[in-house]
Parts: sequence; C-alpha cells; structure tokens
Amino acid sequence: GLRNVEEYQVCTCAVGVVGDLCRALGREVSSVCDDIVRALLELLQSPSLTRIVKPQVLAVFADIAMAIEADFQRYAPLVLHMLQQAGEVTITTTDEEIIEYINSLREAILEAYAGIIQGLKTENKQDVLLPFLEKILEFASRCGEDSMIQPRRSDGVVKALVALLGDLGVFVGSYAVPLLS
Repeated sequence: GLRNVEEYQVCTCAVGVVGDLCRALGREVSSVCDDIVRALLELLQSPSLTRIVKPQVLAVFADIAMAIEADFQRYAPLVLHMLQQAGEVTITTTDEEIIEYINSLREAILEAYAGIIQGLKTENKQDVLLPFLEKILEFASRCGEDSMIQPRRSDGVVKALVALLGDLGVFVGSYAVPLLS
C-alpha cells in the first residue's frame, strides 16, 4: 500500500494503518521500521504521488518516533532532513487551495517534530536533535510570521507551533534559550 502511488487513496489508507500500528504495537513495531521508514521516504520523494498525501506521510513519523522512542535516532538524520526540506515552502500566493495545502503541510511537519522530540525524550537523546535545532526554529519562526500576516492562517498550525516550542523548551532546556529568544 505504501508503494502504490498511482492509487493515492490506497496509499493514504496505508499511511494511516502505519500510524495505527505504531500506536497499538509500540516498540514491537521496531522490527519492521527499516522497511516502513524507507517506503515513507520514497513516497515523499516520488514525483508521481499527489501532494495531498504528503502531509499525512510527514505526520506519521511522529507515531513512529513515539512508538520506538530512542530507537528512532537511527532514522532521525534522514527524517529531520526531509522535514527541513518540506518546511522550506513559503506562502507567496493568495490561492486559497494552495494556502490550505501549505498549512496542512506545516501542521504535519510541526506534529512530526513534536513526536520525534517526545520519542527521543524518553531516553534523553537531545544530542540527536541539536544539529537540527536551528533549522527547526527557523521553520517555527517562518510559521509564526506567516500566521501573523496571513488572514487565512490555520489555527492548527498555531496550536502545533506553540506545542512544539513548549516541547523544545523542555527537551533541550537552557541550550535553547538563546535560540528561542
């Protein structure tokens, strides 16, 4: 299902099943995570996949990270890099459909970051996130700025942004003070 990019509804359902399995099985899903993460990263890079599936793919990384906790560190560099790339999209249009898509993409990225933080936090794996911290905060700042000037901002993005900043403050502690200010 994760490789069926032509049938985006099947792909969407498969992504949802991955999230459900992660929440249900917890650490037991670790044994198949290599294949799942590889398939998800391939989906994100696929030019054939319709864009409406991509936010769901990004968000499911939160479920994976919270399920396998510190074991997520082996995927963190690839996933965090992919999240960083996806987060570089900016709102430069007044097209309502594109703004809605960008908001859903941003909300998914923020949720993924928060889930990764929560998963890594269980065993104090802050060092995994530190190389990406500045880029995460740049993305958060961009979301906040766009939310202030965009009359059609998404409340979901604002809520996810506030939650992420709180999680980051707890996760990296005093290291984040100069960056957060």
